[in-house]
Order: sequence, then C-alpha cells, then structure tokens
Amino acid sequence: MFPQPSSHPSCRPGPSRVVFAIALLGCLACGWGVDRARLHRRPVQARAEDGWVRLPLDAEAQRHAGGLWLGDKEGRPVPFLLEGKGLWEPRQLDVEKLLLGGTSEGRLSAEFSLRIPEAWKIRDREQLRIELDLDGRAPWACRVDVQRRLEGGPFLGLPRESPLESHDLGPPETPRRTLVVPWDAQDYRLSLVPILGKAPNLRSLRVWAVTDPLELEPDAMQQPSELQREGVGEPERWRIRLGAPERVVGLDLTLRPGSQPVKPLLSRAGDTPEAALRPVRVDGLVWNLPGPAGKSSHLGLDPQVADRFLLVLPAGARLEGLKVLVRRDALIFPAQARQTYLLHLGGAARPVPPPPGPLPPSRMIYGRDPAHLGAAEPDPQGLPLARTLGGQGRTWLRWGAWSAAAALALVAWWLLGRRQ
Repeated sequence: MFPQPSSHPSCRPGPSRVVFAIALLGCLACGWGVDRARLHRRPVQARAEDGWVRLPLDAEAQRHAGGLWLGDKEGRPVPFLLEGKGLWEPRQLDVEKLLLGGTSEGRLSAEFSLRIPEAWKIRDREQLRIELDLDGRAPWACRVDVQRRLEGGPFLGLPRESPLESHDLGPPETPRRTLVVPWDAQDYRLSLVPILGKAPNLRSLRVWAVTDPLELEPDAMQQPSELQREGVGEPERWRIRLGAPERVVGLDLTLRPGSQPVKPLLSRAGDTPEAALRPVRVDGLVWNLPGPAGKSSHLGLDPQVADRFLLVLPAGARLEGLKVLVRRDALIFPAQARQTYLLHLGGAARPVPPPPGPLPPSRMIYGRDPAHLGAAEPDPQGLPLARTLGGQGRTWLRWGAWSAAAALALVAWWLLGRRQ
C-alpha cells in the first residue's frame, strides 16, 4: 500500500515547485558544467619600486589574451591596460626655425626645431610623426635621410636597418607622406633622395609627439618554418608558414639586386590551398638598387595573428630572403614594490577596475626594464568557462533528464487531480 499524500497544504508540492524541478532537469539535459582543468596562472616578476610596468606576453600567454586577468596574491583583480595604438594621445608640436631648400648635392631638405610644451620633456612620447606637404607628379619615390642634433652638438644620422621613404605611385596606391622617427632631440634635418621619378617639392611639414608600439622595435625576427614558391614565371607567389600563430607586424624582404621600388601584395591564407585569402594592408616599399639609393627591406603590416600568408611580388622583383617581424601583446599596470602579482589564464576574465589616474609619459614606462612571466601553476582563483558535454555522454544525459522531467510532470498532474 502506497502512503497517502498529506492533506496539509505545506506538505504538497505545488505546481511552481514542480515546474522549477522540470526546468532544472532541462538545464541538465543541455549538459551544463564547468572545466577547471585548463585554469592556470603565472607569477609576475616582483619590482623593487612602485610605478607603472610593461608586461610583455609570450606566445603561450598570448593565446589566452581574450580571457586573461591580473590579480594580487589574494585574487583581487588589478587594473591594467592593453598596449596598442592610441594608448598615449598624440600631441602636435610647434615647429620653429623651419628652413626649406636644397643641399650641396641638389637634394631637397628641411631643417627645423621643436618647441617643447610647458612641463614636457624630450621623449615624453617615444616618437615623432612628421607629415610632409609634398607637391609632385606621380609616380615618384624618395628615400628620406634624417639627421638630428643631440645636446647642441653636430647633426648626426639616424641609424636604421632599412631607410625611411616617401612615395606616390599613383592610383590605386595610397601616397605615403608620413614618417615616424624616434624622439631623442629638438633639432632635425630631413633630405629627400629620389630613387624613382622626380623628387616632389617640399612645401611644409607638421610634427606630432606620439607613441605607437607598432613602430617600436619588434620583439622577434623569425625565419619562416616553410617558404615555398607557387608555380613558375612572374609574378612570383610565395607561401609563408610559421611554426605557430604569431602577432605579425611586418616583413623584412631581401630582393635580388636590380629591383626597382615595389609594393608587394600580402594575404592571410587558410589551412588549405583552396581556402579563401584575406588581403592585408601593406605599408611601405622595398627595393635593391646599386649606388647611393641602396636597398629598403621593411614592410609594415596591420597586426595579424596568423601562421600562414601568401606573398605576391610585382613583375620584375625576385625574392632572395624573408624574415617575419613579430611583436607580442603587452599589459601595462601600476605595480607596488615587492608585491606579488599573478596573471590568470585559461578561463573567464574578472571585471577590471579603472586605472588609478592617467598614464605617466611613455618614457617612464618604455625606459624601464619590462616585467617577466614565471612558470605556469594550477589556478585555484581562476574563473572556469561554462562548457557543454559532447557526444554520447550528452545524449544519454539529455534522454535521462527529460525522462525524469516527464515522470515529474505525471506526478504533478496526479497531485493536481487529487487537489480538485
């Protein structure tokens, strides 16, 4: 004999409770759960003094950039900023003593001094962005030699592995009339050396103090794990493959001698040769000419996290060598001396509190040694990502949960019938 249900109202499972139980089992049918196995954290090198710190992410940490967060040893989140364009607002600088003319070798030149804003110092931003007002008939390309006067001495050249250049190749190409140089002086001199066509007239210029991390030195210069030419003849097409996805910010090409200034085409490639290509914006020209023109090899890119590319050289250009320029993402955060900080990876990110006030000048951050990450360890403070069961386990759980929900529905129907 089954026990009779109690007649007291509080002892009867009301319809709302039954509906809640059915909904709960329905959620279980979807296979909700959490996975803590992927959670890990990495200690950040302690600092000897207070101040803002730059923390570069290595390739392993960068793969979790979407969900990382920074915390202290108690697990409280610490404010941080992700390094990128526009982190430091540019400031236009007034130009004084602007002299436009030509050198003894017949090159167009400009010499000028910068008026430093009140309370500013040289390198409060890392670079100068110089916008040239040029008037010429396309196509033309010029190498731009830059000299600067350090602490009242003579003008000294700006050492670079690849020269600066300005060009206008005509439609559909976008002219390049902007240079980015390190800001380490107050007096500068520019000279335009034609390498294609006739040099344009230099009418004026404007200068901004900026910090663009993409214009700083790359963190790594890698040889491709695979560099394979497709087909024969011209134009040359090259498949580039890296050992793992990286944040690529440029290419360093070596062309065979006799190459005129050219702008290659670059695309991100998929996992298979048949996959759709996605064009990548390329900034700059490359060439390899005898005599004073020399060669230029650097191409800047919009940052691309990828491991496969397709490079197409214009007709007449022949590739001799290639390196890939990689720059890591980095966090910038206010650190206290001798405090322990931990970078949490592999799960969901905690809300980031606002930074304590504005950033200091970039020279106060880039002039210091960066922090470094330690070895990975299990993370008891991490936030796991919700996950779903898959395959046969999820199927059996779904059928079992809905069977139990159906049984509860029958019990509810029976109880409701007895209440009437």
